[in-house]
Amino acid sequence: MIRRLSTFVVLVVVLLTGCHPVEKLPSIDAWARDFDTLEEKVSFLEQYVDLPTTVLDTDFHILEYDYSEDRHPAPPDWDYLVVVRVDPQDVDQWVGEYEKVVIDTVHKVWWSDLDRQTFPWPEQDQLQVYQLPEEPNFIAISPSEGLVWKLITTMREGNVKGRTLESFQYSYGSFHGGQWDFQIDTVRDNTLAGPKYILTARGSNGVDLNVTGEVQYFVMDDIEKIIDTYALQSWDGFDSRDPSILDGYGFTLSAGFVDGSITASGYMKYPPNYHEAHAKLEEYLTDLAQWVETHQ
Repeated sequence: MIRRLSTFVVLVVVLLTGCHPVEKLPSIDAWARDFDTLEEKVSFLEQYVDLPTTVLDTDFHILEYDYSEDRHPAPPDWDYLVVVRVDPQDVDQWVGEYEKVVIDTVHKVWWSDLDRQTFPWPEQDQLQVYQLPEEPNFIAISPSEGLVWKLITTMREGNVKGRTLESFQYSYGSFHGGQWDFQIDTVRDNTLAGPKYILTARGSNGVDLNVTGEVQYFVMDDIEKIIDTYALQSWDGFDSRDPSILDGYGFTLSAGFVDGSITASGYMKYPPNYHEAHAKLEEYLTDLAQWVETHQ
């Protein structure tokens, strides 16, 4: 069990992320809840994350992908999500060479997968935010409460905005050509395990597809990257149809974010860049459904 501390303490969070292929299983996938004692948790954690001061409490998820034995070897990918409590007098030792930036640079959803009951996010006016120069690495501190969060990422190519996507739905097809429907939802059950991400994939009009299962959280990052790459934000509000065609092709898309949404639909009418974006979404979502069907 995670130790409950009544003393005035400091909270530190570390996130290191890498790019992950949907079809490959991780070589390491460990949560703090897999260990019984704080000593065991710290002993495991210090193999992956530098701990400059004594750790009083922690929650973490350590995820790694090893490609060294693949047909085309590549450097490993990793995703380290860590929260630790330390004594408040040790705050400066965790800040290091980071420089102060505007508060809006960070978002609490970056750390939503960890135990938010034991390690609560403070009010915005209690935060100070720091960034490592020339790097997408951040620290958020609440001095009055002795709380510190840290984010280190290699995955977002300088566009560090966290996982703000909460839901995604994409349907396409026709009556005679087949219909595909994909839905990814964030499910929270108020447990220490954090949110889950559930894919539902259905086919109709001759399409044999019926899959439901959990996917890893970086899938939401992948979908966000597709949204950004193909500028799907510009689709918001698109709703155009050609009623003269009786058995044509149609689509609907919706994306729900922490602070907004995208909705679009068409029938034989398409927003800019549709065909390129559709090809990428179709490939990714079909592969994802196959992965879920194989590994659940």
